[in-house]
Amino acid sequence: MNVKKFFGMSTAALLMSVALVGCGATGGDTTDGGTAESTGKTIKVFQLKVEINDALVELAKQYEAETGTKVEITSVGGGADYGAALKAEFAKGESVEPDIFMVNGAGDIETWSHKVDDLGSEAWVANAVNGTLDAVTVDGKIQGMPVATEGYGLIYNKDLFAEAGIDGEAIDTYSELEAAIKTLDSKKADLGLDNVVSYTTKETWVTGNHTFNIPFATQEDPKQAVADYIAGSFDVVGNQNFKDWTNLVELLINYGGGATLETIDYSTQVGNFALGKTALLHQGNWTAGDMKDLGVDFEMGILPLAINEDTSVSGSIPVGVPMYWSVNKDSSVNAEARAFLDWMVSSETGQTALVEEMNMIPAFTNFEVTSEDQLAQAVTAYNNDGKTLPWVFTMFPDGFTMEKVGPIFAKLAKGEIDKTQMLAEIQALTPLN
Repeated sequence: MNVKKFFGMSTAALLMSVALVGCGATGGDTTDGGTAESTGKTIKVFQLKVEINDALVELAKQYEAETGTKVEITSVGGGADYGAALKAEFAKGESVEPDIFMVNGAGDIETWSHKVDDLGSEAWVANAVNGTLDAVTVDGKIQGMPVATEGYGLIYNKDLFAEAGIDGEAIDTYSELEAAIKTLDSKKADLGLDNVVSYTTKETWVTGNHTFNIPFATQEDPKQAVADYIAGSFDVVGNQNFKDWTNLVELLINYGGGATLETIDYSTQVGNFALGKTALLHQGNWTAGDMKDLGVDFEMGILPLAINEDTSVSGSIPVGVPMYWSVNKDSSVNAEARAFLDWMVSSETGQTALVEEMNMIPAFTNFEVTSEDQLAQAVTAYNNDGKTLPWVFTMFPDGFTMEKVGPIFAKLAKGEIDKTQMLAEIQALTPLN
């Protein structure tokens, strides 16, 4: 589908299309059709990356065809609360618990310590990119397999930038980002923009996780800063990076729709960008599948979420492992679950699906398939240049960033608090027990 055709569609029709791509709730069971004799066993997978649901379901069918073992995929994410859904799934009883499920780094590993198994003996461990297993290694036990590496920032429409006379490649400071946004805003009518930025305060995983990550990731010692904040000994209000960061937050809100951002979900956010109604999108390379399905035909790049004039931090984007696959240690098909995960990252079929169909950047060194996706290439370029920031939001306790921090963004957008009060409210959330 060509994006130009979308201009003849109603907004409702577009958003319905995006919702089906990026905000689905459940993937259907795999169907028979393989050639291998059935083992009579079924692996239940529970995962949150709804944007890969269709490709993952198809991959599961291929696995069944090769091995005879069935794989059922259930996907909950997008606008839904995956953490709550996973807890509800386990609450149904051991006989229906997922055999494989996704966890979000150290915080989730602690939450699910009674269920996650030690995967340290698996073959894929030797091929994991250096550092990618740190967040899920506890007492020497590796309790998760990286799903992929991802990067995020401000995805930008290179065609619109060129039309506005802006060189996106040259932006690596806050003042340059601010100037670009204001230039785009001054030309909104000519460029056909509703807002300059596709942002959201409704999706607290965007604000509480990804935006909130920036002032910590830009500290001299990000991990120590998070630890100190959790302990209640980090001075949020007086920290210069946090002060600078609130200018960025205000910029995103003011040029993204203000109070209306509370009504913008993931589907609308991505849809507006795909339609050309915004020039910037606060998301990451995981949106590549959505862009492809929506027929986006303009060139894209990724700008840093710059907070100051220090190019060593404002010229970098956060790159990390978004989620990990964990195996239920009480699963009746534990061995089969392990085998499926290894097959995903070792077989040609699995590697091709992950890179070409799911648009993922591998977290393993043995992949022979390379991505042609421009967002994946942009993240890889930042990574190769050493211009990356860590993902430290995964270090916070389960639910904290989304449930406690995320709503503060909405209050700022609605004018209920100002920037200084925002920092004070973030400060008041700790210490955490």
